[in-house]
Amino acid sequence: MLLSLKSQLCAYCGAHEDQGHLLLRCPRARRIWRLIGWPQAACIDSFRDLWDIHDLALIPYAKVRSGIVTAVLWNIWKYRNDLVFNNVLVPAHVTLRAVATDLDLWRYRLRDPAAVTSLLSWVDYFCNIVTLL
Repeated sequence: MLLSLKSQLCAYCGAHEDQGHLLLRCPRARRIWRLIGWPQAACIDSFRDLWDIHDLALIPYAKVRSGIVTAVLWNIWKYRNDLVFNNVLVPAHVTLRAVATDLDLWRYRLRDPAAVTSLLSWVDYFCNIVTLL
Protein backbone atom coordinates (compact mmCIF):
# COMPACT_ATOMS: atom_id res chain seq x y z
CA MET A 1 0.00 0.00 0.00
CA LEU A 2 1.36 3.40 -0.97
CA LEU A 3 0.89 6.39 1.27
CA SER A 4 -0.43 9.50 -0.36
CA LEU A 5 0.81 12.75 1.11
CA LYS A 6 -2.05 15.15 1.67
CA SER A 7 -0.03 18.24 0.93
CA GLN A 8 2.92 19.39 -1.11
CA LEU A 9 3.60 22.01 1.53
CA CYS A 10 6.51 21.84 3.93
CA ALA A 11 5.52 20.40 7.30
CA TYR A 12 7.88 22.85 9.02
CA CYS A 13 7.08 26.17 7.37
CA GLY A 14 4.16 25.72 4.96
CA ALA A 15 6.12 26.69 1.82
CA HIS A 16 6.04 24.57 -1.35
CA GLU A 17 8.18 21.53 -0.62
CA ASP A 18 10.68 20.16 -3.09
CA GLN A 19 13.99 18.48 -2.34
CA GLY A 20 15.94 21.74 -2.44
CA HIS A 21 13.54 23.40 -0.05
CA LEU A 22 13.38 20.47 2.36
CA LEU A 23 17.11 19.77 2.55
CA LEU A 24 18.62 23.22 2.02
CA ARG A 25 16.29 26.21 2.08
CA CYS A 26 13.56 25.47 4.62
CA PRO A 27 14.13 27.54 7.79
CA ARG A 28 14.53 24.25 9.66
CA ALA A 29 17.24 22.98 7.29
CA ARG A 30 18.89 26.40 7.27
CA ARG A 31 19.12 26.26 11.07
CA ILE A 32 20.86 22.89 10.87
CA TRP A 33 23.33 24.15 8.25
CA ARG A 34 23.92 27.34 10.24
CA LEU A 35 24.56 25.40 13.46
CA ILE A 36 27.07 23.24 11.61
CA GLY A 37 28.78 26.42 10.42
CA TRP A 38 27.80 26.14 6.76
CA PRO A 39 25.05 28.73 6.23
CA GLN A 40 26.03 28.94 2.56
CA ALA A 41 24.35 25.54 2.02
CA ALA A 42 20.99 27.35 1.90
CA CYS A 43 22.19 29.29 -1.17
CA ILE A 44 23.26 26.25 -3.17
CA ASP A 45 21.33 25.41 -6.34
CA SER A 46 22.74 21.94 -6.93
CA PHE A 47 23.39 19.24 -4.37
CA ARG A 48 26.73 18.60 -6.08
CA ASP A 49 27.80 22.04 -4.88
CA LEU A 50 27.53 20.90 -1.26
CA TRP A 51 30.88 19.18 -1.68
CA ASP A 52 32.44 22.56 -2.51
CA ILE A 53 31.65 24.09 0.88
CA HIS A 54 34.99 25.38 2.09
CA ASP A 55 35.37 23.22 5.21
CA LEU A 56 34.41 20.08 3.30
CA ALA A 57 36.60 20.86 0.31
CA LEU A 58 39.60 20.88 2.66
CA ILE A 59 39.03 17.28 3.78
CA PRO A 60 41.42 15.09 1.76
CA TYR A 61 39.25 11.98 2.03
CA ALA A 62 36.33 11.69 -0.41
CA LYS A 63 34.57 9.06 1.71
CA VAL A 64 34.68 11.34 4.75
CA ARG A 65 33.29 14.29 2.77
CA SER A 66 30.57 12.10 1.32
CA GLY A 67 29.73 10.60 4.70
CA ILE A 68 29.32 14.00 6.35
CA VAL A 69 27.04 15.39 3.65
CA THR A 70 25.04 12.16 3.46
CA ALA A 71 24.59 12.01 7.25
CA VAL A 72 23.34 15.61 7.43
CA LEU A 73 20.94 15.22 4.49
CA TRP A 74 19.71 11.84 5.74
CA ASN A 75 18.93 13.14 9.22
CA ILE A 76 17.16 16.25 7.94
CA TRP A 77 15.03 13.91 5.78
CA LYS A 78 14.51 11.34 8.55
CA TYR A 79 13.28 13.87 11.09
CA ARG A 80 11.08 15.60 8.52
CA ASN A 81 9.43 12.21 8.02
CA ASP A 82 9.05 11.87 11.78
CA LEU A 83 7.05 15.10 11.76
CA VAL A 84 4.96 14.20 8.70
CA PHE A 85 4.16 10.59 9.58
CA ASN A 86 4.37 10.52 13.39
CA ASN A 87 3.62 14.15 14.27
CA VAL A 88 6.89 14.30 16.25
CA LEU A 89 8.91 17.52 16.09
CA VAL A 90 12.53 16.68 16.85
CA PRO A 91 14.75 19.54 18.11
CA ALA A 92 17.75 20.58 16.01
CA HIS A 93 20.23 19.34 18.62
CA VAL A 94 18.76 15.83 18.35
CA THR A 95 19.24 15.95 14.58
CA LEU A 96 22.88 16.96 15.04
CA ARG A 97 23.43 14.25 17.67
CA ALA A 98 22.04 11.72 15.17
CA VAL A 99 24.50 12.98 12.55
CA ALA A 100 27.36 12.43 15.01
CA THR A 101 26.09 8.95 15.86
CA ASP A 102 25.76 7.97 12.20
CA LEU A 103 29.25 9.25 11.41
CA ASP A 104 30.66 7.34 14.37
CA LEU A 105 29.09 4.14 13.02
CA TRP A 106 30.21 4.83 9.45
CA ARG A 107 33.86 4.93 10.49
CA TYR A 108 33.88 1.15 10.19
CA ARG A 109 33.47 1.53 6.43
CA LEU A 110 36.84 3.27 6.19
CA ARG A 111 40.06 1.33 5.71
CA ASP A 112 42.54 4.20 5.95
CA PRO A 113 43.40 4.99 9.61
CA ALA A 114 43.99 8.65 8.71
CA ALA A 115 40.50 8.85 7.18
CA VAL A 116 39.04 7.31 10.36
CA THR A 117 40.85 9.94 12.42
CA SER A 118 39.50 12.67 10.16
CA LEU A 119 35.95 11.32 10.45
CA LEU A 120 36.20 11.03 14.23
CA SER A 121 37.29 14.66 14.44
CA TRP A 122 34.02 15.53 12.68
CA VAL A 123 32.10 13.35 15.15
CA ASP A 124 33.69 15.41 17.92
CA TYR A 125 32.82 18.60 16.06
CA PHE A 126 29.13 17.65 15.85
CA CYS A 127 29.08 16.54 19.50
CA ASN A 128 30.61 19.87 20.54
CA ILE A 129 27.89 21.76 18.66
CA VAL A 130 25.25 19.75 20.52
CA THR A 131 26.95 20.45 23.85
CA LEU A 132 26.86 24.20 23.17
CA LEU A 133 23.11 24.23 22.43
